[in-house]
Amino acid sequence: MGVINAYSALQATKAGAKALYLSGAGVANASIGVPDLAITNLEDVLIDVRTIKEMIRAGVAAVHIEDQVIQKRCGHRPNKELVSIDEMCDRLKVAVDARNEFDKDFVIMARTDAHASEGQSAAVNRALAYVDCGADMIFAEAIHTLEEYVESVKQVNVSVLANITEFGKTPYLV
Repeated sequence: MGVINAYSALQATKAGAKALYLSGAGVANASIGVPDLAITNLEDVLIDVRTIKEMIRAGVAAVHIEDQVIQKRCGHRPNKELVSIDEMCDRLKVAVDARNEFDKDFVIMARTDAHASEGQSAAVNRALAYVDCGADMIFAEAIHTLEEYVESVKQVNVSVLANITEFGKTPYLV
């Protein structure tokens, strides 16, 4: 279940949510009061949740790390800029090392926004590289069809998150 801050996380848990997800858009909208249009950055999210080691100490079970540049945009918005695969792999390796030091069960999900700007094949290639670097799951942002999700899951062979949100690029896949 998507949450926007610690209070909403507590409410979702009390309502029976089995897993919680904090988005950059949620932080931008609820904590800062601005749209998710590259106004906020990772520091703003960290103010709400802290680093990998701090997250583990706090009982967080997972994080996702994005392949966008630091001044990121909402995944369903146009004109996203991506870092190189090598830079994203460096990000993941740091997180994996921290995870392995403190909690081997902590889940690291790698998010790729490549589908919108580079296409399905590039998104799958990035996902494969991220899994090779230690990502446990893939967040495939703004995929347009169920067939593309099926293809992604088959090729990367780990769980793939489907970010289905009102007004997003991904249609309701029910």
